[in-house]
Amino acid sequence: MFLFIYKTLKILISAIRGSDSPKQIGFGIAVGMMIGLLPKDSAFAMMFGLFVFATSVNLLATTLSAITFALIGSLCDPLFHQVGLFVLTHENLEATWVWLYQQPFSAWTRFNNTVVMGSLLVGLFLMFPIYYYSTGFFE
Repeated sequence: MFLFIYKTLKILISAIRGSDSPKQIGFGIAVGMMIGLLPKDSAFAMMFGLFVFATSVNLLATTLSAITFALIGSLCDPLFHQVGLFVLTHENLEATWVWLYQQPFSAWTRFNNTVVMGSLLVGLFLMFPIYYYSTGFFE
């Protein structure tokens, strides 16, 4: 049984690696994490999706990462809500949020939703560690 799992993981890793460098794979996993954590009806998820096709990240690693973190992200919505609520109700940032909300494009980003803001901030906070460790794993 262990041998079967090992061979399957080895095939999956070789399929992900392909001819891409570990940095491309690591960055694909990090961007996929951002896409997976963000709610899909905000413009932030669409911007990260366009970013994937504009750069040379590994598409398989990005897709698998986005699917995995979408499942994890739905479980973390209470945490994202708390983080977003804290940031959006902070007194010193109130004028910034009002100004941003009055901009034409901001309604599509849905940054005023606590879950969107919290998942964006948590994802940005986790982006470098995910990139660093996944690059080290594939080297």
